[in-house]
Amino acid sequence: MEGTLDPDEDNIGNWLDDDSDGDKIADSTETASDFDGDGTPNYLDLDSDNDELTDIWETELDADKNKLPDFLDPSTFVPEIFTPNGDGINDIFYIKGLKNYPEANLIVFDNMGHVVYRSQGPYVNNWDGTQQVGADRYMGVALKEGLYFFVLDHNVAPGMPYYRPQTKGNVYVKP
Repeated sequence: MEGTLDPDEDNIGNWLDDDSDGDKIADSTETASDFDGDGTPNYLDLDSDNDELTDIWETELDADKNKLPDFLDPSTFVPEIFTPNGDGINDIFYIKGLKNYPEANLIVFDNMGHVVYRSQGPYVNNWDGTQQVGADRYMGVALKEGLYFFVLDHNVAPGMPYYRPQTKGNVYVKP
């Protein structure tokens, strides 16, 4: 029964709670709709847009001025460093939020502008910090420690209610 639930554990049942999931966004703002289609209404969903960034972190602001509050506007989060050294921690260049952009492509350049990685089709969080483009003798060789530059093309599918421009930046690779 809806009134007996208390997922944010504030001792106020949902039927009285203005913020049932405790994400600092009022239930009346989040509504009972299910933006990401995961079966959980937005007012109970800690990540209403399924981008791996919590609603409390994204807030109800509209940072990119596209008329969608950030908690409903799927974002990507690209790390500034990754450490592909085989210890099982940060060994893969993992970009949060890509499940909303299944056609996204990633290109990585060295400091001379040479492509060292290009996703073959959609990027699926699988780059391990090795050279994947160029002369055969360098293929699969771990990149040297340093700063690399990337372009993430989101390639939003037609008909989606959101748009995300290219993300450009740098990542420090520390094998």
